[in-house]
This record gives sequence, structure tokens and C-alpha cells, in this order.
Amino acid sequence: MNRSTLVFFFAIAVLVAVIARCNSRSRFAEEREQSTTATSPLVPSAPPAVAPTAPATPIAQATATPPFDAVKVSAGVQPAVVSISVFEPSGKLLRTGTGMFVSDNGRILTTRSLMEGGAHAIAKTANRILNVTGVLVDVPSDDLAILESEVKDPVSFVSPNPEALAETGAKVAIVQSPLGRGKIPAVECTVSKKRNEGGKYWLELSTSVANDQLGSPVVDGRGEVIGLITRGPGDPAVVVRPSATLNAAMARTPNQPNKAKFLAEETPPSPAEGPLRKVPLAQNPQEQRSKLIYSPAPAYPSSARSSYGALKGTGRFRLTFDASGQVKNIVILRSTQNGALDQAAVEALRRWKAAPGEEWTLNVPITFQ
Repeated sequence: MNRSTLVFFFAIAVLVAVIARCNSRSRFAEEREQSTTATSPLVPSAPPAVAPTAPATPIAQATATPPFDAVKVSAGVQPAVVSISVFEPSGKLLRTGTGMFVSDNGRILTTRSLMEGGAHAIAKTANRILNVTGVLVDVPSDDLAILESEVKDPVSFVSPNPEALAETGAKVAIVQSPLGRGKIPAVECTVSKKRNEGGKYWLELSTSVANDQLGSPVVDGRGEVIGLITRGPGDPAVVVRPSATLNAAMARTPNQPNKAKFLAEETPPSPAEGPLRKVPLAQNPQEQRSKLIYSPAPAYPSSARSSYGALKGTGRFRLTFDASGQVKNIVILRSTQNGALDQAAVEALRRWKAAPGEEWTLNVPITFQ
């Protein structure tokens, strides 16, 4: 190897050493600067890294009470509700009302007032028309009746809960038959009072009730039947008989078949006031001599008396006498506007008797004072 080659390699070695030394000094300076920055009180240190945390579970907020929906709470009872049409012996429509099936074999719970004086009836649902064969259970004191109808297949029915009773101020729904123009399936209302008189319980509603709503079931916010709309024992004229009363009436249903009969077919009992005598209480429409041989005046019902005094009312009633002189039908032409007064009048008129002869009718005005 010549001298020039040695000089060249020596120069290369020196150059590499110088470069290595410079890099070492530069790295040392950077580390020193970082160390000074980390400990200097004039330069804020970077915040420590924080491990990400799972989002907090939101606290459940109290939800508002859902609004009362009359149609929704009555949906379970609606299939058991029927429309009832009652007819006179002549076949003329007497009145219409409502009822509900309480057994799968077609027994219907309704108000007795609906059946008063009826000789034939039919019950209508959304998809069938049933013949009503008569009244199985008759409870005048609570204005309740259980009807028997002819069904071929089992029907939807309701079993009232005897412990269900809405409190004052509770929202309830009157479940109607949807049949008829403009009919809605349920009407919302409020329980205004709970009454207990002489061991009889009933509820009063905050809204007026139409005649065709008599016999309609009433349900609470859970959809349970709490009662049935009937004529009242006094004032008011319309009340809700509670489920316990409904169940007591249902317990009286006879086990034997073919026991049903219409109220117009009832034979008035023999008078207990002694021998038959004529009481000039009413005259026939033609102002002719009365054919009556026994016509006791109705007694004033004690249930129509209150702390405010005796209730008053005037009604008009049509009686139909058969050829034997017995009352076969009674129609309320004009109510006294009081259920107890109407009932007292009908019970008295049912006992009237006329001289035997042809079938005839008589319009009787009665005033309670």
C-alpha cells in the first residue's frame, strides 16, 4: 500500500470520528433540554394521561301517569256487551238498552227497568242477533235482571270482580254497544260519590246517562268491571250497582233450565188488603165508566224520603188488561223522574184488576206528593 492510500483512509477515519462526536453532543444537549423543561417551574407540565372511562348510566326519570283511555281500558269487556231491544205484546218496540254476557251459554245481566212490561226481546252483538227467552233472575230492589238467550256457540262473557270498587274521583268508562249510528264503544266519566244506605251500596257518576246506556257495564283503569248502570233507588235517578251486588244477583241464577219468563207474563198476586173493591183512582181514556174492580193507590216508598224532605213526581202509565181482567203489561209513558217512585207505581199497578171481558188499555196518571 502506498503512502497516498494510507493518507486517504486516515482522513476517512478522522471524519467518521468527528461526525460521531457531533451526534453525541447533539443528543446530550436534547436530553438536557428535556430534563430542564420537565423540572422548570416556568413551564407548565403536561397533564397526566387519564384512562377513558365508560359513560355513566343515565338516572331513570319518573314517567308521567299515562292518560286515561276509555276505549283502551274497555277493549277486554267490549265483546261481551250487547244491545237489547224489548217489545210489547203487540210487537211494538217498547225500549232499548244494554247488557253484558255473564256466561258462555248466553246469560245476560242487565237492568230490570229495561225489561219492565216486556213480552219479547232480542239481543244484538256485532255479528249476531239472539232471541231472549225471558228473565231468569229478577231483583227489583237493585233493579237487576238476568236474561236467558238462545245461543248455538259459546259467547265471550265477563265475570265481575266482587272486590273491584272505584274510589271517589277515579276515572271510569261506560262500555256501550257500538251498534247504531254515531255510537262510540266507551264514554269516559268520573265517580262523583260512593253511597251506602240501608246496606245497599252504589256509585254515582259525574255525567248524565242516556236511557239506552242503562244496563251498560262500567270499568276502571285496569279494565275490570266495577258495576252496572241501573235506575237509582231515589235521587239520583241513575246509579252504578257495584260488582259485589252483581255477583249476588248472579248467584241466584237457577240451575234448572226453562225457568225464564218475561215480566209481562207475571200474574199479579192476590190482594192482601181484603175483598176486592173498586177505588176510583183512574178513568179510561174515553171518560166512560171505569171497568176497574180493584185499584189500590201506590204507597210512598221510604227510599224516596231524604233529609231534604219527600221527593215529588208525576208520571203516566199505560196498563193493558187481558180478557180475565189481569194486568198483562205496563208501559211508563212518562217517568216521575225518580226510580223509586216509578217502581212503587208499577208495583201497585201490577196488582190492579178489572172486570172480565175484552182486552183493553188504560192510561193512569199518578202523582206522589
